[in-house]
Order: sequence, then C-alpha cells, then structure tokens
Amino acid sequence: MAGNSTQVLAYLKSTFNKTLTRIRLEIRNIPSSWFTYSPLFLNVSPDKEEKFLVLFKIPEDADEGIYYVRIKARDSVESNEELLILVVGKDYESLARKLLEYVEDLRNKSKVIRFLECIDIEKIHSLVEEGDVARSNGVQAFQRKDFKQSIEWFDVSASSYEESLRK
Repeated sequence: MAGNSTQVLAYLKSTFNKTLTRIRLEIRNIPSSWFTYSPLFLNVSPDKEEKFLVLFKIPEDADEGIYYVRIKARDSVESNEELLILVVGKDYESLARKLLEYVEDLRNKSKVIRFLECIDIEKIHSLVEEGDVARSNGVQAFQRKDFKQSIEWFDVSASSYEESLRK
C-alpha cells in the first residue's frame, strides 16, 4: 500500500566451480527511490546459497497500479531474471481492486491455455479451478467490504493462475 513498506529475500546460489565476487542486484521497472537492498555486494562460493534482503518503501504519493518488477543478480555474469508483481493502492479497497484486475487478466490467459490440445492440461486445469475458487472467495469478501480478506484470496488466486501459465 502506498506509504507502507514490505520486504523480500532474494536467494542466490552459484552453479559455477568458482566463487563469484561482488555480486549486486539489478532491480528495474520501479523508481530506485522505492527500494534498498542489503548487503550491497555478496560473494557466493560454489554450491552455497546467499541472500539479499530487499526493502520496498512505497511513497504515499505513488501512483496506484500493478508494477512488474524485474530482479536479477550480476557481476561478470548475469543470473536469471525473476519477476515480482508489486501492487500499489492508496487503501485496502483500492489495493483489492487492483489485485482483482491482475487476477482477471491472469484468469483470462489461463482460460485460453485450456483450449490448447498440444499440451497435457490436467495439472493446468486443476490450477485454474483452484484459482477460480480463490477468486470467487475474494470477490465475495470484496462485496462484504472485507478488503483485507479479499486481498488474501486474490493473492492465492493469482498464484494459482501464474502457476498454470508456467506449466
């Protein structure tokens, strides 16, 4: 929510036979004033896991919306890029409304996949149904004006739809 902060851990594991040094994070698609991370640099030994703590502090005057934050680690080589969905609203109601927009977009994309015949859709179908149930519960909570609960249901729904799209 605008004016609040949240944090995530970014895990790194080296797949190289040597220690990677001075690894830093690259975070894109949001203003740099919205985040900090610690430590600034990491060294990662072979087959060891390290982590960055990323703190997002959303300004009170931030525009409401859905931000597709791209995160990757880099030194002389780059890691895979991960996508983090950051939903910003002014209050719980607007946050729930934005999250519902995101869920509806994912739902529509997931429904299209169900009609493809060239892939095994059994697991996809199950994930879409799980997303539909969570979405329905979220909509009911939203209609009762229980916005915090609707946000929780929409988060579950989005996770199910996102997983169905990765299959």
